Amino acid sequence: MSREALMNYLVLIGGAADLLSKSPLSDYVPPLSSVNVSNVAGPPNRGYMGGAEIIRSYPVSTLAGGTAINITFSSFAGRMDYAVITDAKAVSGAQEIADFMAEALAELEVATIVRVKPAARKKPAARKKPAARKKPAAGKKSVRGKAARRKKPA
Repeated sequence: MSREALMNYLVLIGGAADLLSKSPLSDYVPPLSSVNVSNVAGPPNRGYMGGAEIIRSYPVSTLAGGTAINITFSSFAGRMDYAVITDAKAVSGAQEIADFMAEALAELEVATIVRVKPAARKKPAARKKPAARKKPAAGKKSVRGKAARRKKPA
């Protein structure tokens, strides 16, 4: 499916769900989805706006027709923030959901800590003494003279 076709599909389905949620039929037809979760990837570095450094970027979202909960994650400069939005008629505790998510993340971090024992330090291998240079035979010049020190043309 092309990007344009996907956008058209999402607008059509979202629009139909929104219309349905505002009609009397909404009492008889279940919502298209009850929870939406999205991730908005932000820039890896901080930026500037009007000369002021942007230090935080928080996600903002809306509820699509009939959706009870929307959770949006947003990354920005190595940080991840999230927002929880709920339909007050369907779910009364948006803050509770956010608190439970923070607790679950803390539990996950504790459970996934990899404990690695430091490797035993090995003694460095004994260094060999450099071999003594051989003196050139009588009548021969050393190759390591001026020729070895000469710079090669670029």
